[in-house]
Amino acid sequence: MKPKIPIVRVLFILPVIVSFLCAQGTYFGRNKVQYTDFDWHILKTEHFDIYYYPEMKDIAEKGAKFAEDDYQLLQTKFNHTINRRIPLIFYSSHLHFQQTNITPGFIPEGVGGFFEFLKGRVVIPSNGSMNAFKKVIRHELVHVFMHSKISRVYKNHGRINGALPPLWFTEGLAEYWSTEWDAQADMVLKDAVLKNYMVSLESIWRIQGTFIMYKVGQHILTYIAKNYGEDKILLIMENLWKSSRFSDVFYETIGLTYKEFDEQYIYNLKKYYYPKLAHNDFSSKVTETLVRDGYNFKPTYYEHEGKKYVLFVANRTGYSSVYIRELKALRVGQPDDAEILIKGEKTSDFEAFHPFSSRIDVNSDGILTFATKSGETDALYLYDVSKREVIDKYYFKDLVGILSPAWSPDGKRIVFSGLGVSGYKDIYLFDTETEDLQKLTHDFYDDVDPSWSPDGNFITFSSDRTQFGNQWHYNIFIQNVNSGEISYITYGPHRDNAPSFSPDGKYISYTSDKDTTLNIYLAEIDENRRPVRYFQLTEFANAAFDPAWTADNGLLFGVFEGGRFLIRH
Repeated sequence: MKPKIPIVRVLFILPVIVSFLCAQGTYFGRNKVQYTDFDWHILKTEHFDIYYYPEMKDIAEKGAKFAEDDYQLLQTKFNHTINRRIPLIFYSSHLHFQQTNITPGFIPEGVGGFFEFLKGRVVIPSNGSMNAFKKVIRHELVHVFMHSKISRVYKNHGRINGALPPLWFTEGLAEYWSTEWDAQADMVLKDAVLKNYMVSLESIWRIQGTFIMYKVGQHILTYIAKNYGEDKILLIMENLWKSSRFSDVFYETIGLTYKEFDEQYIYNLKKYYYPKLAHNDFSSKVTETLVRDGYNFKPTYYEHEGKKYVLFVANRTGYSSVYIRELKALRVGQPDDAEILIKGEKTSDFEAFHPFSSRIDVNSDGILTFATKSGETDALYLYDVSKREVIDKYYFKDLVGILSPAWSPDGKRIVFSGLGVSGYKDIYLFDTETEDLQKLTHDFYDDVDPSWSPDGNFITFSSDRTQFGNQWHYNIFIQNVNSGEISYITYGPHRDNAPSFSPDGKYISYTSDKDTTLNIYLAEIDENRRPVRYFQLTEFANAAFDPAWTADNGLLFGVFEGGRFLIRH
């Protein structure tokens, strides 16, 4: 259950939801460490050769349907047909995806897929969410169609090449035609405008390749479609042969120079976002900052010998690690004195902490539980905070990913979201004394962020097992651990995430985009564990997420403000 695994060095980047490799000219390589011997099968559809392994056959068949539907849609949008079969390589998890030899380079945590255009191959992991899988398939197929379309435009006009579309256009269009504008996208754009670091088209090179660039590109193309007509987007591609400079093609098509467009576009952004400050404050103005430096995520509360602490996952040195800091407010100008508790990405034990998707938790005995990539799969760790040492490490057969482990109130059981080789996520219950593993949910829904009720009889979690799930919405659910019964806590067309019971069991905190901005809400729970009232606890101008309770019913939470991820109280 605790085998030794070879060391693999892992790097860290800011969250980039989907591929950037399509812009880098990747090629086939043979020098990457591979732990898994994949038994590749081929599923042939009308337009695709889909490569998959038997354990994920169900997801591969769903992906085939998504791809064929997207082909028909994009064929119309691009007014273009691809006269070749398109190879799609599917993986059931990001950890398997990182082993691909289609590109020899390391694939960071936030990359959701890529198009390798020299041989026309598309590589995509599932990772548990059908909505995300569907979205990334379309995103990458936009790249496939765009590459083919532009090649055809050059050929039709007797050109070897012309203006190359910049990354903001290629990735922006892939986002625009694959997903709706959402609270996460709004989070970065609104922050950039209100904190006065919004870049113009003339200076967009400053955010080249970042998640912000993806979303700025998506929003610019949305703006162009709304104000000038979506046909202009296609016309930009059809005019690329006319010049070697994309800015000239932009002017030819839209009728505005970059400078003229920037003046109009940014003025409209200010008109839209500035009025929001009349009713909403930045979290920095009304809360206490606990952690400031670097990029900080997933806070949890810890108390030892009369002192209170916050533990969290962060990147401050180029590597993701677990940190600890005494729970006290940072004054303006005061150094952030957080201490590294567990150094990540330095050894084969702690290769990747999944800072964007996996919470950590500590019990009353000071034992921290967390999950990290360790070799072929994730491992579940138990770590004594006061002694600063690992006391146990667990692997589980047929589980590739382990996310957001949480202690039961008695400190003996751990609940977590587990990603199987099949590519589906379910909730699991692990008994640390008997080492028995129990599967609490067993279906194709994306079940994430579980946590316990104070009496240890219920678990609350976020899931797309809702009427609105196929629209990428999540609600909060509660499950009776003894009977297995599952019922709603929240219901509606919004994304509700990261639920957590208050210490007295009267409330469940969670994050929701109900008001279009990610804020923290409370659901009041009666003695039968049914919701009776709802409260919006925060009304920040910036995003807040991952609320975690303190012993005195206070809340720690993460925020995105000023282009940084911080932790506040």
